[in-house]
Amino acid sequence: MLKPVLSGLVLLLISYPAVAQPELELELTQLIDPNCQGTVLLADSSAEPGQCIRYQLRVQNLGSSAAQAVNLSLPVPQHTTLKQNLESNQVDLPAARLQTTASGEQRLQTQIEQLDAHQELTLNYSVQVL
Repeated sequence: MLKPVLSGLVLLLISYPAVAQPELELELTQLIDPNCQGTVLLADSSAEPGQCIRYQLRVQNLGSSAAQAVNLSLPVPQHTTLKQNLESNQVDLPAARLQTTASGEQRLQTQIEQLDAHQELTLNYSVQVL
């Protein structure tokens, strides 16, 4: 009589589902766009006044479930102005808005409504050096 009880217990433990969770990986890169046209991008560490800096944010969900309402706050360096607002050719983003923090730092704010498991997005924006 002991054998059926143990095998039922083992079956229950084996079939218990794991809790699915999103796991986001973010990578922000920057390239210098000397003529602000997006035709020539340089991997340089400094930009001159009038030149643009193009930022690319790669967001990847490595987890096993969708990530919901992912809030992004992206840097807009001092002595620059937003040249090209945040865009993606993969998803429609709500309008990104430029906000100033209490410390005077400017940030570009937006939200990704949903990022499915194993989905990757690339977002771009650029600023012009004053």
